[in-house]
Amino acid sequence: MIKFKIFDDFLTKDQCDILIEDAKKILEKNKDFQILNNNRQLVSSTGIRFNEFITESENWRNLNKNLISKNFYDFCFKSLEIKNNHFKLSNFFFNEKLTFLEKKYKELSDKKFIYLNLKQSIFVTIYRIYKIIKFKLLYFFRLKKNIELIYDFSIAQKGYKREIHRDSDSRILVFLIYLNQLSSDTTGGNLNIYKLKENKNIKPAKPEEIDCDLVDSIKPKPGRLIVFLNSDEAFHSVTTMSGEDKRFFIYGSYTLLNKSNPFIKNSSDSLKTDYFLFH
Repeated sequence: MIKFKIFDDFLTKDQCDILIEDAKKILEKNKDFQILNNNRQLVSSTGIRFNEFITESENWRNLNKNLISKNFYDFCFKSLEIKNNHFKLSNFFFNEKLTFLEKKYKELSDKKFIYLNLKQSIFVTIYRIYKIIKFKLLYFFRLKKNIELIYDFSIAQKGYKREIHRDSDSRILVFLIYLNQLSSDTTGGNLNIYKLKENKNIKPAKPEEIDCDLVDSIKPKPGRLIVFLNSDEAFHSVTTMSGEDKRFFIYGSYTLLNKSNPFIKNSSDSLKTDYFLFH
């Protein structure tokens, strides 16, 4: 069964409210979003918009400093009683101080490819190839399992849902931080935790609901932190949202940059992590 922990008041409600307001102000100036999973808008910690979060908002800068710290890393692994001495914290995709070329690449990567002119398209393609080669050269031959914390600020609204699944193969430890509570007029948005009804030797990455038992249903609440291990049995879903409320949250994972996930050994499916969604 999925190994998870819930921590209430990881952030205060006031901190959550301020983070939401600061994010809204910054995004009002530039409404570039990645849109995933049925009406979920997100700003990745590795993208150019998030770079504005931490340069323009002291509150986001302080939160980011906390999340990428060794203290938070140790706290997450210790809370699930997982030894982290086989992993090494790395930093490839996130850079607080961008070079001119990297800033240009991230800005163009946030746009839809069809809106780029020929010169811009060639630049993005060449720079991405350079990043892929650099990535492989840096991490392919390393003995330790290198992991990086990659996270996003997300806004989910009416229609958002996730089917029962585990997360992609390279994600080791996953966390959610809820920043607001939904009103009684909005249904859905809960994180549901499941276990398989039968203890199969080989487990699907996306089991059918009929094959699962519900273990817990966790409601969004300001400052609530949920940490879970992404293993063969880390099955979870999000119930379909209806109503006019938006669910503001942070989704993050300690993501492997090399080697294989030691906690996913008996899965019938491979769910590859698309690293270059992270630019």
